[in-house]
Amino acid sequence: MPVSHGPCTHSRDGSYESSAWFVRNDRSLREFLFFGDVEPDSLSINARTRHVWKAAAPKIAQGTLSTIFLECSWRSTRAAKELYGHLSPPYVIEELRSLAMEVVNLRKPPKVRPNKFNFLSLFSSAFGPAPLVLPSEDLVGALKGVKLVIIHCKTSTESFPDGQTIEDIILSEVQALAVKERLGVSISVVKQGDKLGEPTRYIHLDSFTQCAIVMQNYEHPLFSMADFPFLIIFRSLRSLMYHNSHVFIYVSAVCFSYLPHFVHHRCSRIANNLSKTHPR
Repeated sequence: MPVSHGPCTHSRDGSYESSAWFVRNDRSLREFLFFGDVEPDSLSINARTRHVWKAAAPKIAQGTLSTIFLECSWRSTRAAKELYGHLSPPYVIEELRSLAMEVVNLRKPPKVRPNKFNFLSLFSSAFGPAPLVLPSEDLVGALKGVKLVIIHCKTSTESFPDGQTIEDIILSEVQALAVKERLGVSISVVKQGDKLGEPTRYIHLDSFTQCAIVMQNYEHPLFSMADFPFLIIFRSLRSLMYHNSHVFIYVSAVCFSYLPHFVHHRCSRIANNLSKTHPR
């Protein structure tokens, strides 16, 4: 799904476009949500993250979505005008509140009597459901069972005590703010080289992929865990891939020409394997 990544003067909608991905295990039907670069909706001239939260809310309510990978590039002290299309801890909490409101509104729809004198009803019928701002008390525990994994913490030149890293500092700031909100979400952070998932099924976070993928209980004879970053590309563009795989391989090779030569071979192998498991 498209999300906004800061203002862009030469864009039609005035903002850079980034993406949020729902990745699903087709066997277990469980999925996780992975964000690319994203700015706060409250600062965006083209707020689109709320549409992602709206899509995520029923999945959380049903128990099929329990993990969200969300960037937090800066510390809390970073000025809003210097975020440059990224999040800081206060805005991470702000976005989590937006998600919590969607979940609560889904579980307990607001009671609004529709009539021609009700402005909210008229607004909803003309422009879609209006977002309902709920008090903090109503959001307590709304995200219980949801795991937030912080990614994309930008390198800092600051020195931190006790051998802490910028990831540790940002995590502590987000957790401190989250405690006050009592949303029920558990928060962690990943660092380059971390391993996620079961001991025998994990993926390395490296400088190329910059993504963390939790696909527990996934077994497939044709793919290895190292294939997942590339497999996501294909799965997300499956219609193009299945019917124009050679075109897609060529475009991928051009777009990622700066990568080592093995990328092209790995993509080619995945395309061939997928053609075996998903014939036309």
